[in-house]
Amino acid sequence: MLHLRTPKLSVIGFVAATTAIFNYCLHLTDRSLGDLAMTSGWFLLGSFLLLCLYGIRKKLPFLPLGKTSTWLMFHLAIGFLSAYFFLEHTDYRLPTGAFEILLWIGFTVLIVSGISGWILMRTIPHPLRESMHLLPDRIQTEVATLIDSADAQIIHSPSNSEYQKAYLSILRPFLFSRPGFFPRGSKQGHFLPADLIHRYSRHINISQIEPNSVNGKIHQMVLRKSELDRQLRLHLWMRGWLLIHLPITGVMVILISLHVLVVHVFAAGSAL
Repeated sequence: MLHLRTPKLSVIGFVAATTAIFNYCLHLTDRSLGDLAMTSGWFLLGSFLLLCLYGIRKKLPFLPLGKTSTWLMFHLAIGFLSAYFFLEHTDYRLPTGAFEILLWIGFTVLIVSGISGWILMRTIPHPLRESMHLLPDRIQTEVATLIDSADAQIIHSPSNSEYQKAYLSILRPFLFSRPGFFPRGSKQGHFLPADLIHRYSRHINISQIEPNSVNGKIHQMVLRKSELDRQLRLHLWMRGWLLIHLPITGVMVILISLHVLVVHVFAAGSAL
């Protein structure tokens, strides 16, 4: 479920005012037979620089520069404006030059990755978002503790029993397994992978497990492992989109700087 916040009036006013100023400047440029791409390009460059300010603000949390949530909301608003400026600047079509195509692809990936990260943040339940700073080291430590506890418990079960065989061949490998990138279970199954439940149920009737028995205690550990896998997977998703968004931002800083330089050099040469 997507959890949306109502934008502040200041943010709505900022978007509306900036859009009006942008369209008015385009109108003036068109009336004076000026270069519309140059006008929209300056707005696009300004919005890109403002987007970069959010990253700088996150690196300086100790400075009294306002709430991070407010900065994030303005970052999203400027991202929306930047996408609009970008479409106007490119005249809503793919450019023809190789360098311009590279710029177009880079900026598109930047916008799409930013929107994807925002949707992901709004989709992840609030308690999990709040616990992100605890991962992944603490999860790995807890999983190691679960494995040690499960191994200690299985010693108390009869040797060569059906459950001990199921533990050694199915449950213990699951405790050691990585969470994977995509979920394989459901909330109803405590996020247990469907294939694990299928193989496990061949040996043990899960509904008849006694909570205080060895089977029951290990089963609770397996359930906990599946919950930790879910949190670790969400953590990987959160860090994963940043591994795209941040490097692309750095590349775009270089490409946009080169683009501005080339445009001005070409314009200066044409004026001679």
